[in-house]
Amino acid sequence: MIKQLLKNLLLTFVLSSAITLIALFVNHYFNDVVDFDSDFKGLLEFAVESYLFLSILSLPMMFLAKHSIFKKTTLRFTLYYTGSILVLIVVTLPTLREYKYAEDWLCTMIVAIFIIIHTIFYVKLVKKGFIL
Repeated sequence: MIKQLLKNLLLTFVLSSAITLIALFVNHYFNDVVDFDSDFKGLLEFAVESYLFLSILSLPMMFLAKHSIFKKTTLRFTLYYTGSILVLIVVTLPTLREYKYAEDWLCTMIVAIFIIIHTIFYVKLVKKGFIL
């Protein structure tokens, strides 16, 4: 079970990073104002580091390897999502108060993409059930 949880977390990190990097490339390709310069490289580094941070905050999901924790739905959901949902709240609240530019939503979109991919693996994990 621990191997499956680690695999899910690693795949969540890789897939969310890939989706975000592709979206950033497409955005900058069609944006005439910004060239591929050091700002773009910094943006890519920020996105990947954000996913690394979110993955670390999602490590409490490893407690789901214990059968007594996995079978309790609310505890399973809490351990799986607490870190990423807290980060979503922290990055979205300032944007809601002072929205000026479309780029203000970048952090929220990064976390939302992570949560969506994380949810896909959560659903697969729950459907599969507890496997030793």
